[in-house]
Amino acid sequence: MTTKSEEKTAADKCDGQSISDAIFFDDLDSGIHKRSDDEPSPEFHADIPYLTVYDDVKPFDSTHDVFISGLKINVRVEDTDRVTPTALLAPFAAINPTRYSIHLQHGEFEWTVRKRYSDFLRLHHRLKLFRTSLALPLPTKQHRLTREAIRRRQSSDTLPSLSMKPETFMSDEDFRHRVDTLQTYFDRILCSPIYRCHPELLRFLKVSQFSFVASLGMKGMENFIRKLSGGRKYAVQCFGRKTCCARWLDRYLIVKDTFVAYVRPHDGVIGDVLLMDHKFAATMKEDHVIQIRNSSRTLEVRFHRLRYAYDWEAFMNQLRVTKGADFTQLNRFSSFAPIRSQSRVHWLINGEDYMSAVADAIESAKEEIFIADWWLSPEIYLKRPARKGHYWRLDKTLQRKARQGIRVYVLIYKEFSPAIVLASLHTKEVLTENSTNSIRVLRHPDRVTDANSTVFWSHHEKLVVVDQQIAFVGGIDLCFGRWDTSAHPIIDAGQAGSASSAPGAPGTSNGARMPSASDKLQKRYRHDGADLYMHDFLSHKSDENSDLSQLGNLVDMIQSTLASGNRPAARWRKMKAVLRANNLHTGNGTDGAAKTNGDAAADNGASSPAAKAVRNWHKLKHTVQVAKPVVSPSATEMEAAIDFRPPPGQDVRMEAAVTCGQLFLGKDYANYYMCKFVQLNQPYDDLVDRQQVPRVPWQDVGVLCMGAIARDVARHFIQRWNFTKNEKAKNNQRYPLLLPKTYDHIPIDEAMLKKGFKCNTQLLRSVAHWSCGSPGTEKSIVNAMVYMIETSQHYLYMESQFFISIAGSNDVTNPIAQKLYDRILKAYHNNETYRVYVTVPLVPTPVPTIVWNFKSISHGDGSLIRRLQHAVGDPYRFIRFFGLRNWAQLNGNLMQSLVYVHSKLVIADDRIVLCGSANINDRSLLGNRDSELALYIEDTEFVKSKMNGVDYQAGRFALSLRQSLMRNHLGGDAALDLSDPVCDHFFNEVWGRIALNNAAIYDQVFCVIPTNHVSNSQEYESMSRSRENCLAEKNPDEALEALLAVKGHLVEFPYDFMAKESFEITIARYKTAGLLPLSVWI
Repeated sequence: MTTKSEEKTAADKCDGQSISDAIFFDDLDSGIHKRSDDEPSPEFHADIPYLTVYDDVKPFDSTHDVFISGLKINVRVEDTDRVTPTALLAPFAAINPTRYSIHLQHGEFEWTVRKRYSDFLRLHHRLKLFRTSLALPLPTKQHRLTREAIRRRQSSDTLPSLSMKPETFMSDEDFRHRVDTLQTYFDRILCSPIYRCHPELLRFLKVSQFSFVASLGMKGMENFIRKLSGGRKYAVQCFGRKTCCARWLDRYLIVKDTFVAYVRPHDGVIGDVLLMDHKFAATMKEDHVIQIRNSSRTLEVRFHRLRYAYDWEAFMNQLRVTKGADFTQLNRFSSFAPIRSQSRVHWLINGEDYMSAVADAIESAKEEIFIADWWLSPEIYLKRPARKGHYWRLDKTLQRKARQGIRVYVLIYKEFSPAIVLASLHTKEVLTENSTNSIRVLRHPDRVTDANSTVFWSHHEKLVVVDQQIAFVGGIDLCFGRWDTSAHPIIDAGQAGSASSAPGAPGTSNGARMPSASDKLQKRYRHDGADLYMHDFLSHKSDENSDLSQLGNLVDMIQSTLASGNRPAARWRKMKAVLRANNLHTGNGTDGAAKTNGDAAADNGASSPAAKAVRNWHKLKHTVQVAKPVVSPSATEMEAAIDFRPPPGQDVRMEAAVTCGQLFLGKDYANYYMCKFVQLNQPYDDLVDRQQVPRVPWQDVGVLCMGAIARDVARHFIQRWNFTKNEKAKNNQRYPLLLPKTYDHIPIDEAMLKKGFKCNTQLLRSVAHWSCGSPGTEKSIVNAMVYMIETSQHYLYMESQFFISIAGSNDVTNPIAQKLYDRILKAYHNNETYRVYVTVPLVPTPVPTIVWNFKSISHGDGSLIRRLQHAVGDPYRFIRFFGLRNWAQLNGNLMQSLVYVHSKLVIADDRIVLCGSANINDRSLLGNRDSELALYIEDTEFVKSKMNGVDYQAGRFALSLRQSLMRNHLGGDAALDLSDPVCDHFFNEVWGRIALNNAAIYDQVFCVIPTNHVSNSQEYESMSRSRENCLAEKNPDEALEALLAVKGHLVEFPYDFMAKESFEITIARYKTAGLLPLSVWI
């Protein structure tokens, strides 16, 4: 093998002008002169940039240089497979009995082409014809320059002659001479820019613009084939049918280390990408046809020679068990991705650290950025305070990178607008505005207009990937309300000193006070919005202007969609499939389910909104079947009609807010219990009066990862993107199909490497057919969670937005509660010291989840605490639940707010961490509902620690994360010893005692809800009437002194809140919840 210096010398000897003239002749067949002799030579690169596969797209019949500039192609020709005439039919043997092997090396790429001599002659004749056409005396300046250039290179561009002697009359000496002739022939033409870029030579050598891109991995195999249309396992813009238009089409097939793709030769655009997975295989069929399949598609391709088909089948099946084995084998937890050894990872607690790291990663991007979110707000600031103006605003950051040539791909959940407002269309329009076409945004799913779609499930994962080298996974959406610090302030900077805002600042309108959602309860401003939220629910109130109208809007939207167009019957059939897939019915099973339709109508009266909605629901099928077609606007058209343009004065408000030192600008100062997000096109207008209403802090955790595990995150995004593109924008070339990079070359910045911990990692998912296009369901997240519980030896630390898991329930089927019960029971019988810490929001949203949280934790005989009480006596020596709260003084008034726990985190034994987007509920864990993503992290580096008083080797990553979280929750006291989370002293006297004391202080000062002091409706009404007698109202000075004793944010969970009440979801109690499927809430 030649060295790099020898290759350079050989290239220079080949032709002194080959490098510079390559540009001159790049488009010679079209007569385009690119550079004159006195122009400077261009800069040549050691490899081909990854983005050329998207940016440098050309038809395959055009002249273009696909090779690495300035790098020689080494060729070795030899004759192989010499077949004697007796082995073949005589006529065929006389024509072409020998196959020649051409071994080529181009830099680090090596490949072999096998051809018969007739193929060489065919190439020779076509190159001669091309050479002759260049010398035609056409009367144009460009052709004159072309002829002069050819005359200057006359000797080097002359094609050697090839013998026409039949091989059957050749001796061994003749064969050796022919091989030498072919060797000389290719040495000559590959050094000539006239022929090196010719499409016939590229076709002969089986190379394309995808061949020598180092980021895509090895050369692989390439060839022109014919492929049969159809074969996807989901409908794609073909009237819902798969093979009704099947036909054989000319395509260019490419096989790389972990994927198969085909390209349309007439325009060079990627037609489809098949990622290798556990169902990947290549099987020979009849008539030169190979069937290539994975989980989402079956592709049938036909080769014009049978031996090509056998070669390709063998090569792909070999790749399946070698380079592609990471994805074709059965991986741990039934995940699509393997275990990645010695990955670099780092935890990021809360939005401040997470978004700042995301901003730095985006700023370092050189090629592409992937973002997937449940909700994305383009106007959020990734770094705060916003001293640099809009520089770190998300949309401006992405648009700045787009103008630098970085490609940005964004997948966002297309919300079910009758039920929730995320303004995804606004997000798309803002991001793509002035982006030089480099920012692509796709929203999914499309609801009832898609046969593959869903009504109630969402894309819930949150990820950011930069250059397929750095990735972020966790529970933090890049949206309003998520940015927070570990201090969890409930007021913003510049609020506490004055009761009025500056004119024009957020929260005011021309200096006037903004009306608050709780003006009717002036005395209760000092209480957080969660109190009002619970008050409305416990007072049997429901927001008929929002929740009931949402159900009405659902029915109206479905009726409009089904009745529109010319084929209502076909639309109804499609709608029935969607309803069945989403289990859409009004009966909700057991465990306090809603009443039947008739009961609901009776309870609410014949003319109530609920009864009307139920009647409309039952009439839906008949209405659609008998109605005449009515042209109604689709949901997308109705969205497009909304004016999302920001009103004037927004930048002025932003500047005023920054001047005041605010961290939470406009909509970022959020109280979800007091006011829903509205008018998202006015990002700097407040939702609530920040001079009266506290914000709700946000507790969350994310993870940064680098290397092969980041490639896995990118691969998941690519699978989702390609599925969505094929489903929604198959023929829209603005949205390209994406290609995964190779795992052989993963450059990572040294500075980034120093930031992380070395760990073994694995990417886990909850996905199904509707969310990523693959039949079947992956639920590797719950499998890993179960494994962590079962194998944990000392403790579990959990943070989750929901804890909805009930053993033996017909409605809630995830196994988490049962596995915790079994593990605690095992510890009880073995007399082990075993602890479980669970931190959840005290009041989760929406309202029905409050019920299911309590039913899972402590209400009813099926709850975890009640079952453990019967089994072990005192469950609190094994497991305890906690929440978070904070307080502040604003304009002389004491205020408090719960901290909304949004983390999705499990830590086991200071050695294993599971962090992602999946909550503890059926929506996240069953796989066929919300799509989720999580990272399973095992420490490989250990430090000395303690576990129940005994020396212990704790993992650096898990230990540091657990201690940082606990220290934050306990107030940041550096003197606290957090090394041993299992011993009685820490579990009871430190963590448990602080939580109990803090909860007692909040009860005394603010009479908070929920609380253990309220076990039924009568006690709640009594507390509501006497709330003015709480310490914050009666004696603010004494209340302030009591609050100074609060340590951190930790409070004990109120297990007995409303424990004696029939705490159920019914139509009479919360009307909309009873009309929607139970699975929506759990």
